[in-house]
Parts: sequence; C-alpha cells; structure tokens
Amino acid sequence: MMIKQRGAERSGTTMAAKMVQQAFGVSGLIGKRIKPNKHAVLTGNEWPADTVLMINIKDPYAWLVSWHAWHKQSDFDGRKIPRQKRAMTYTREELAIPIDSYNERYASWFAAPYASATIRYEDILMAPAVLYEKIAKLLNRQPDPTQMWGAMPPQIVRPGRTKMRGLPPIKFDRAYYTEKKYLDLLQPRQIAQITEDIDWKLLEGLYEPIM
Repeated sequence: MMIKQRGAERSGTTMAAKMVQQAFGVSGLIGKRIKPNKHAVLTGNEWPADTVLMINIKDPYAWLVSWHAWHKQSDFDGRKIPRQKRAMTYTREELAIPIDSYNERYASWFAAPYASATIRYEDILMAPAVLYEKIAKLLNRQPDPTQMWGAMPPQIVRPGRTKMRGLPPIKFDRAYYTEKKYLDLLQPRQIAQITEDIDWKLLEGLYEPIM
C-alpha cells in the first residue's frame, strides 16, 4: 500500500508529510516539489488501486491570504498573476484565477477513486491528534507515540522553522486562526467574492462561508 499526498500550496503539505513520515515510518510522501506532481488534478489512473491519499486543506479565506504572501508569480493553466507586495488589490478577474484553481483541484482530489483522509491546516496547528487518528485509520496501523507532535505552542507562527529547519520560533497569536483575523487582510469585496465563488458544497463539513 502506498500513501500519496495532495494539497494546495500553503495548506500545510510539508508539515503534514513530516508528521506522517516520522510517526508512521513511511517515506516518499511528498514527492517532487513541483506543481504538476504535487498540486495537479487527479484522473484516477496515477497509482495502483490500493493507494491511499492524504489531502491537505486550509480555510479558503486564510488560504487566499497565505497564497498572496507566498507567490512570486503564480501560473494557473497559463494565466499569470503578478506579485503584489503589500495589500491585496487584485481585481475580481485576477482573484477568480486562484479561487477557480482551488475549486478545481479539491474537486478532483475529493473525487479520486482512492481511500483518502482530509487534513485541515488548522488541526495540524492546534489538534494534531486529529491527523494521527485519520491517518491511522487510513493505513490501518498505529503511529509511534514517541514520534508524534503535540499542539504547536502559541508562540510559534511558522512551526516548520523550528521543527524542520532549526530556526527560532516567531511569536504568533493563535487568534489569527481561531478568531479568523486573516479576514482583516481582505477587502470586503474580496470576502464577498470568496464567499460567492468558493464551492462550499465541496467543503461541507470542513469549512463554512461567512454570512
């Protein structure tokens, strides 16, 4: 049995892969760090039928903010969006590109004919036991308790800095996620567009739109 991984950029894929590799002793989970391999849609013909899939996801409002801070020049099916260094001032047409990509990719991953577990970024940070429980069920094996991560301390904003790169932690306000403070970085018209254009039926049980 193989376990593979898919997730939009900035959805916790690297951190989740590290957690699963350490606790369950699997290897080769991340694969090549290139978009066609890691982020592409799935057709169902990629791997053997008994392959299992870990799908990483982040709240779409938070994901758009993270995507904005991360991308230098994103290319979604040949449609390029220049980097904006400060406030998010994307036009409706520009913002529609990553939103459409988010919908398209998660629709293909959720529909892929492989047993799967969906791991929310917010649970990785604050309730990692959820990840271990889901992956244990998916793999039908228990994790090594000595290799399991606990909830991230409140002072860590980028857990990968400390856990994987040995860099000092950055102070972090948990309320950024628990109270959705990332919404302060979006313009009202952008919040309205995300609320309107995200496929919320696809995300049922994971996230809810802002009403």
